[in-house]
Amino acid sequence: WRELFEPAVQLADDGFDVTCSGRITVTLEAPPGMVLEMVVTRSDDNVAGSEVAEAGDPAVVKVGERCGSPDGDLTVEIRAVASDRVGDPYTLRREGSF
Repeated sequence: WRELFEPAVQLADDGFDVTCSGRITVTLEAPPGMVLEMVVTRSDDNVAGSEVAEAGDPAVVKVGERCGSPDGDLTVEIRAVASDRVGDPYTLRREGSF
């Protein structure tokens, strides 16, 4: 009987989560003087979230783990919303995991 349970142990060791409670939070902080849009897309081209960041008001997109199907990769696109441009960099952070 032990052989029947070994694959389940291997899945647990690989990060398998029965509750599907994984979450990734992506945060974009725009430099002063710029308005930026952040679009987070899953590998199947479904948009997971989209937000706009201005100086002092970050954009935050939270993406939950899928249940019953692979999570795949996430792509984050950043683009300027208005015509104003500055030389200062933006800050992009990711927290969490699936």
